[in-house]
Amino acid sequence: MFGKKVVVFSLVVLAVVSQVHENKVDDLLRRLKAAVDKAMVQAQEQLDRSKVQLQQHAAEDVADGRAQIEVSKKGYVDQLDKIKADNKDKDISSCLGENETKLNNLVTDYGTQMDNCVNDNINEGTKYAQDALDRVKKIVSDVENIRQEIKDCGHGWKAAKCIAKLAVRIEKEITNLPTIIEGDVVATAARIAQLDPKLKGCATDKVNEARTQGQTLLDTIKQCVANIH
Repeated sequence: MFGKKVVVFSLVVLAVVSQVHENKVDDLLRRLKAAVDKAMVQAQEQLDRSKVQLQQHAAEDVADGRAQIEVSKKGYVDQLDKIKADNKDKDISSCLGENETKLNNLVTDYGTQMDNCVNDNINEGTKYAQDALDRVKKIVSDVENIRQEIKDCGHGWKAAKCIAKLAVRIEKEITNLPTIIEGDVVATAARIAQLDPKLKGCATDKVNEARTQGQTLLDTIKQCVANIH
């Protein structure tokens, strides 16, 4: 009779201990999920800000680049108008044609190339952000899977030990995982910011190319006109 009471008492103690551990781990898991969910929201906001900032800088660089090409084009067109005026008694149509068309299209042609270059960098920045967000989502998913790990601990003394180990791990991850997420996002934001010089490079390169092309076209027209007698 005494032996049966001991067994029953042991089972009751085991049940109480298991329940205490389960309650603790459930509470810790709720705190962990809340922490990573908050970190994910903050990550999304930071990555969105980085993307928007990159797009804003791109728009500014493109606008500035197009404006510079427009100024250069006007200078070339003004010179071309003078050539036409100085040679109004000659038929210089053969010297103009495609050359004049290309000169008038400098802003459109090189502006489009500038857009393409800038968009490639924006797409690269967007990919950085998406990859970082995917890593955060993986962490969130791993946290969700801890619920199954708790169930897999089963029942009995071994379950209590298993759950206790999980509780220690979860408690650490309440601090560690948000820190990991924040570090990843900060590093990604820095990578996105490093694309800014490339955006400026897109604009600067195309402005220089447009100026070179404009001068080449004008020189070609001048040489052609000079050869007409």
